[in-house]
Amino acid sequence: MTDDFTAGYGYVPFYSLIIGEKLPEGNYTVKVKIFYRAVDGWGKELSHEKWPYIEGEFQFNFSENDIGKIVKDDKLANDILYENAFRYDKLPAVFSNPGKLTDPTATAAKVVAILKRDLPNRTILKFVAEQYSGTQWHIAKDDYGLPSYKYFNPHIWVAYKMGGKCYVGYVTLRQVYSGGGTYGPLGVAWTSTKDDKAIDCDKVK
Repeated sequence: MTDDFTAGYGYVPFYSLIIGEKLPEGNYTVKVKIFYRAVDGWGKELSHEKWPYIEGEFQFNFSENDIGKIVKDDKLANDILYENAFRYDKLPAVFSNPGKLTDPTATAAKVVAILKRDLPNRTILKFVAEQYSGTQWHIAKDDYGLPSYKYFNPHIWVAYKMGGKCYVGYVTLRQVYSGGGTYGPLGVAWTSTKDDKAIDCDKVK
Protein backbone atom coordinates (compact mmCIF):
# COMPACT_ATOMS: atom_id res chain seq x y z
CA MET A 1 0.00 0.00 0.00
CA THR A 2 1.27 3.45 -0.84
CA ASP A 3 1.45 6.19 1.80
CA ASP A 4 -1.34 8.22 0.18
CA PHE A 5 -3.56 5.16 -0.53
CA THR A 6 -3.22 5.57 -4.30
CA ALA A 7 -2.53 1.88 -4.95
CA GLY A 8 -4.84 0.65 -7.69
CA TYR A 9 -5.84 4.11 -8.88
CA GLY A 10 -4.67 5.61 -12.16
CA TYR A 11 -4.20 2.06 -13.44
CA VAL A 12 -4.95 1.02 -17.01
CA PRO A 13 -5.07 -2.80 -17.37
CA PHE A 14 -4.76 -2.73 -21.17
CA TYR A 15 -1.26 -1.22 -21.07
CA SER A 16 -0.10 -3.68 -18.41
CA LEU A 17 -0.63 -6.48 -20.93
CA ILE A 18 2.17 -5.12 -23.08
CA ILE A 19 5.24 -5.99 -21.01
CA GLY A 20 8.57 -6.62 -22.67
CA GLU A 21 8.62 -9.82 -24.71
CA LYS A 22 5.54 -11.36 -23.08
CA LEU A 23 3.26 -10.18 -25.87
CA PRO A 24 4.41 -11.31 -29.33
CA GLU A 25 3.38 -9.42 -32.45
CA GLY A 26 0.04 -10.50 -33.84
CA ASN A 27 -3.72 -10.11 -33.73
CA TYR A 28 -5.54 -10.37 -30.41
CA THR A 29 -9.11 -10.28 -29.20
CA VAL A 30 -9.30 -8.10 -26.09
CA LYS A 31 -12.35 -8.70 -23.92
CA VAL A 32 -13.50 -5.98 -21.53
CA LYS A 33 -15.89 -6.30 -18.60
CA ILE A 34 -16.80 -3.40 -16.30
CA PHE A 35 -18.81 -4.19 -13.19
CA TYR A 36 -20.22 -2.47 -10.12
CA ARG A 37 -19.91 -3.96 -6.62
CA ALA A 38 -23.59 -3.93 -5.69
CA VAL A 39 -24.82 -3.99 -2.06
CA ASP A 40 -28.17 -4.73 -0.47
CA GLY A 41 -30.23 -2.32 1.63
CA TRP A 42 -28.04 -3.04 4.65
CA GLY A 43 -24.86 -2.17 2.80
CA LYS A 44 -23.78 -5.81 2.56
CA GLU A 45 -22.09 -6.77 -0.69
CA LEU A 46 -24.21 -8.96 -2.94
CA SER A 47 -22.93 -12.10 -4.64
CA HIS A 48 -20.96 -11.58 -7.86
CA GLU A 49 -23.82 -12.96 -9.92
CA LYS A 50 -25.96 -9.96 -8.92
CA TRP A 51 -23.42 -7.28 -9.81
CA PRO A 52 -24.53 -5.18 -12.82
CA TYR A 53 -21.98 -5.09 -15.61
CA ILE A 54 -21.33 -4.25 -19.24
CA GLU A 55 -18.94 -6.12 -21.48
CA GLY A 56 -17.58 -6.12 -24.98
CA GLU A 57 -14.51 -6.92 -27.03
CA PHE A 58 -12.29 -5.44 -29.72
CA GLN A 59 -9.54 -6.59 -32.04
CA PHE A 60 -5.99 -5.48 -31.29
CA ASN A 61 -3.29 -5.76 -33.94
CA PHE A 62 0.00 -5.49 -32.06
CA SER A 63 3.23 -4.49 -33.78
CA GLU A 64 6.56 -3.68 -32.15
CA ASN A 65 6.60 -0.51 -34.24
CA ASP A 66 3.80 0.78 -32.03
CA ILE A 67 5.69 0.37 -28.74
CA GLY A 68 6.92 3.97 -28.57
CA LYS A 69 3.40 5.36 -28.95
CA ILE A 70 1.95 2.77 -26.57
CA VAL A 71 4.44 3.68 -23.82
CA LYS A 72 3.66 7.38 -24.32
CA ASP A 73 -0.10 6.77 -24.22
CA ASP A 74 0.30 4.59 -21.12
CA LYS A 75 1.83 7.46 -19.15
CA LEU A 76 -0.73 9.95 -20.47
CA ALA A 77 -3.66 7.69 -19.57
CA ASN A 78 -2.31 7.01 -16.08
CA ASP A 79 -1.72 10.72 -15.44
CA ILE A 80 -5.29 11.55 -16.48
CA LEU A 81 -6.79 8.76 -14.36
CA TYR A 82 -4.72 9.75 -11.32
CA GLU A 83 -5.74 13.39 -11.71
CA ASN A 84 -9.42 12.49 -11.96
CA ALA A 85 -9.30 9.99 -9.09
CA PHE A 86 -7.62 12.42 -6.71
CA ARG A 87 -9.07 15.88 -7.14
CA TYR A 88 -10.84 18.41 -4.98
CA ASP A 89 -14.48 19.26 -5.65
CA LYS A 90 -13.98 22.41 -3.57
CA LEU A 91 -11.13 24.21 -1.83
CA PRO A 92 -9.92 22.49 1.38
CA ALA A 93 -11.25 23.86 4.69
CA VAL A 94 -7.94 25.60 5.43
CA PHE A 95 -8.84 28.25 2.84
CA SER A 96 -12.01 29.24 4.69
CA ASN A 97 -10.44 29.02 8.14
CA PRO A 98 -6.81 30.16 7.72
CA GLY A 99 -4.24 31.19 10.26
CA LYS A 100 -2.97 34.76 10.54
CA LEU A 101 0.36 35.92 9.10
CA THR A 102 1.52 38.30 11.82
CA ASP A 103 5.29 37.76 11.77
CA PRO A 104 7.04 40.75 10.11
CA THR A 105 9.32 38.35 8.22
CA ALA A 106 6.39 36.44 6.76
CA THR A 107 3.61 38.93 6.08
CA ALA A 108 0.99 38.18 3.44
CA ALA A 109 2.63 40.63 1.04
CA LYS A 110 6.06 39.04 1.52
CA VAL A 111 4.73 35.49 1.20
CA VAL A 112 2.94 36.14 -2.10
CA ALA A 113 6.11 37.80 -3.45
CA ILE A 114 8.14 34.73 -2.41
CA LEU A 115 5.68 32.35 -4.07
CA LYS A 116 5.80 34.29 -7.33
CA ARG A 117 9.59 34.48 -7.23
CA ASP A 118 10.34 30.87 -6.28
CA LEU A 119 7.51 29.20 -8.22
CA PRO A 120 7.68 31.03 -11.55
CA ASN A 121 5.91 28.25 -13.48
CA ARG A 122 2.77 28.68 -11.40
CA THR A 123 0.14 31.39 -11.48
CA ILE A 124 -0.79 31.89 -7.83
CA LEU A 125 -4.57 32.16 -7.55
CA LYS A 126 -4.99 32.03 -3.79
CA PHE A 127 -2.90 31.23 -0.72
CA VAL A 128 -3.36 30.97 3.04
CA ALA A 129 -1.32 29.93 6.04
CA GLU A 130 -2.61 27.00 8.03
CA GLN A 131 -3.59 27.56 11.64
CA TYR A 132 -0.67 26.81 13.95
CA SER A 133 -0.64 27.21 17.73
CA GLY A 134 3.01 26.42 18.44
CA THR A 135 6.23 28.35 17.91
CA GLN A 136 6.22 29.83 14.42
CA TRP A 137 9.94 29.34 13.82
CA HIS A 138 12.15 26.31 14.36
CA ILE A 139 15.94 26.31 14.04
CA ALA A 140 17.43 23.19 12.45
CA LYS A 141 21.02 22.40 13.47
CA ASP A 142 23.74 20.26 11.94
CA ASP A 143 25.61 17.36 13.58
CA TYR A 144 27.85 19.86 15.39
CA GLY A 145 24.96 21.77 16.92
CA LEU A 146 25.40 24.74 14.60
CA PRO A 147 22.40 26.39 12.89
CA SER A 148 21.68 25.22 9.33
CA TYR A 149 18.44 27.07 8.70
CA LYS A 150 15.24 28.07 10.40
CA TYR A 151 11.88 27.19 8.96
CA PHE A 152 8.47 28.74 9.26
CA ASN A 153 6.26 26.16 10.93
CA PRO A 154 2.85 26.98 9.38
CA HIS A 155 2.47 25.42 5.94
CA ILE A 156 1.38 27.78 3.20
CA TRP A 157 -1.49 26.32 1.18
CA VAL A 158 -1.63 27.42 -2.43
CA ALA A 159 -4.22 27.20 -5.20
CA TYR A 160 -2.43 27.74 -8.49
CA LYS A 161 -2.71 27.37 -12.23
CA MET A 162 -0.09 25.60 -14.32
CA GLY A 163 -0.25 24.23 -17.83
CA GLY A 164 -3.81 25.48 -18.22
CA LYS A 165 -5.03 23.46 -15.20
CA CYS A 166 -5.59 24.31 -11.55
CA TYR A 167 -4.18 22.51 -8.52
CA VAL A 168 -4.02 22.79 -4.74
CA GLY A 169 -1.04 21.95 -2.56
CA TYR A 170 1.21 23.47 0.06
CA VAL A 171 4.75 24.71 0.52
CA THR A 172 7.12 25.23 3.42
CA LEU A 173 9.31 28.28 3.91
CA ARG A 174 12.77 28.65 5.45
CA GLN A 175 15.77 30.93 5.88
CA VAL A 176 19.23 29.44 5.39
CA TYR A 177 21.82 30.35 8.03
CA SER A 178 24.42 32.73 6.62
CA GLY A 179 26.74 32.95 9.64
CA GLY A 180 27.32 35.47 12.39
CA GLY A 181 23.90 34.89 13.88
CA THR A 182 22.12 35.98 10.71
CA TYR A 183 19.91 34.26 8.17
CA GLY A 184 19.36 34.77 4.47
CA PRO A 185 16.09 35.75 2.81
CA LEU A 186 12.96 33.71 3.34
CA GLY A 187 12.23 31.34 0.48
CA VAL A 188 10.35 28.22 -0.54
CA ALA A 189 12.03 25.16 0.97
CA TRP A 190 9.77 22.33 -0.19
CA THR A 191 6.61 21.82 -2.21
CA SER A 192 4.00 19.07 -2.16
CA THR A 193 3.88 19.05 -5.96
CA LYS A 194 3.82 15.28 -6.47
CA ASP A 195 0.84 15.00 -4.10
CA ASP A 196 -1.05 18.11 -5.23
CA LYS A 197 -4.65 17.55 -6.27
CA ALA A 198 -6.42 19.00 -9.26
CA ILE A 199 -9.43 21.27 -8.93
CA ASP A 200 -11.69 22.93 -11.48
CA CYS A 201 -10.41 26.48 -11.93
CA ASP A 202 -13.88 27.98 -11.51
CA LYS A 203 -14.03 26.49 -8.00
CA VAL A 204 -11.07 28.55 -6.81
CA LYS A 205 -12.88 31.49 -5.23
